[in-house]
Amino acid sequence: MSVILLQQMLDNLPAGGLPPNWRSFDFESFSREKSLWDYQQAALAYAQKALWRYYGQPGLTSAQRKADFYRWYLDFGLDQNLDIPLDKSSAAKRQLAALQETYYDAVDEKLSYAQFINSICFWMATGSGKTLVIVKLVELLHELIKRGEIPNNDILILAHRDDLLAQLQEHISDYNTTGGFYIDLQELRDSPLADGQNRIYTHGEKEALAVEEQMKKGIPVNHNTMSELIDLCKYLGIDPASYFGDYTLPEGQGRLRPNY
Repeated sequence: MSVILLQQMLDNLPAGGLPPNWRSFDFESFSREKSLWDYQQAALAYAQKALWRYYGQPGLTSAQRKADFYRWYLDFGLDQNLDIPLDKSSAAKRQLAALQETYYDAVDEKLSYAQFINSICFWMATGSGKTLVIVKLVELLHELIKRGEIPNNDILILAHRDDLLAQLQEHISDYNTTGGFYIDLQELRDSPLADGQNRIYTHGEKEALAVEEQMKKGIPVNHNTMSELIDLCKYLGIDPASYFGDYTLPEGQGRLRPNY
């Protein structure tokens, strides 16, 4: 069961407002023709308070901030075990687990949720303008960096569909017409290439390209498997050529045609 916990925690913070350097932000204006609705401004105000609660105490390391934030959750009543188990049941999952263990500490084959506690999400309906909130959040982060309240880190925006990134680009272009703070959105694929690489792949792109190639050329099949299939066709009186391509390729593999 989902529980909206962080919002309740932020509402429960002592009254009195934020320190002066965390105030005076314009959450309403967006562009010449757009302004944010009250609920969108409220989402940004919650994000602002969460950032202050996480970064408001100077001199702490990242690990100390996460530990303090996690204790705050526990004190407020978080009683679920949200630790992430490392699944090593297959070669691909073991590879992913090894990558996770490169950046996070694992104990008893689990990653403590405390290591991922510095996050928030906007739970908003489809069409409610989450993208506008994200763009204004970039502005908020930029201003807090300028004021020295949060670290000067890059901002990375990820989406699982290209049309969502196109929508983001459209809203940013609209936002940039105000003549104030200008957001320069750069494609991840335009980053410098690693040594020995000729392009940058996003998550799942290699797999998608492999499927596309197989739809055009067929599915690679081991030579021994192909030989058995040919023998089966002959046994059943089926012409192998109607199903298979050239199975005597120099590399010892044949291909199943896409329309087999």
